[in-house]
Amino acid sequence: MEENKDKFKEIMSMAKLDLPFEDFDSKVMSKIKKIEADKLSISKTRKYALLSFVFGTLFGIGMNYLVTELISSKITDTTVKNYFMIISQMIYVILFVILSDKILKLRRIKNNTVHQ
Repeated sequence: MEENKDKFKEIMSMAKLDLPFEDFDSKVMSKIKKIEADKLSISKTRKYALLSFVFGTLFGIGMNYLVTELISSKITDTTVKNYFMIISQMIYVILFVILSDKILKLRRIKNNTVHQ
């Protein structure tokens, strides 16, 4: 029995870890806290970005409709009306695609920070 205790003490002494410097624990813990705070910040930013994107999309649809109706009522040439409507809708679609790409990138960033 005494022999097992000595072996156990010897094994446990081998498991002792020498830290490279005295404040190693506090530095590691502060880095962990900073990473967790960044994750929360990204989560809040993502929520605000999604809300802004949804409201901006709805606002853009409404403004696109109102502007085209307002201007098309003043234009008498149907060809010019059609070109104006197409250009207006193309600008809206291009902005929508660009901002959708930004939202997807933000989502990938959040997913990467969660998995790390």
